[in-house]
Amino acid sequence: DELANRLGGEELEMMNLPDDAFDPYQRMLHSLFQFMVANADYDLVMARNVKFIKEPYSGKVIAVPYDFDFSGLVDAPYAIPDPNIGLGAVTDRVFKGPREDELVVRQSIAHFQSKKEDFLRVIDELESLDRNSRNHARKMISTFFRILDNDDLVRRLFVASSPSAKIAPAAVN
Repeated sequence: DELANRLGGEELEMMNLPDDAFDPYQRMLHSLFQFMVANADYDLVMARNVKFIKEPYSGKVIAVPYDFDFSGLVDAPYAIPDPNIGLGAVTDRVFKGPREDELVVRQSIAHFQSKKEDFLRVIDELESLDRNSRNHARKMISTFFRILDNDDLVRRLFVASSPSAKIAPAAVN
């Protein structure tokens, strides 16, 4: 409720929200964030590890992710990959979000690209990370941005209507 209040919105505790309830740009930002941190442990339909906030002006829903211990970025020792979606490791990436039109995808990617140095700086300045964790986090984030720089992968993963494609962190050099 605190975040909803800060945004002037209303928290929704619902499942099975229709696609048109979401702002496409915000939904793509959410989906790209989950892809960036290699988190497959969420579900927009079932409201698993996500909170919904209804914007006051547009009435559209924003998805707010939480609980990242099963993400590849965290790579917790107890985390196991979801075999139901074909992941061999928690560090594997799968895009679970709905694909959007190319303009929405490009705007969302531009937003992330404008924050790239901020993401890497936060990793470098986070004193609680040991060297191995810091290197792992930098590699995960850098790989995400290499994917965003590859127009063919962007179209195939985020724009095209093909089934979700699994991308392992080492798949893009």
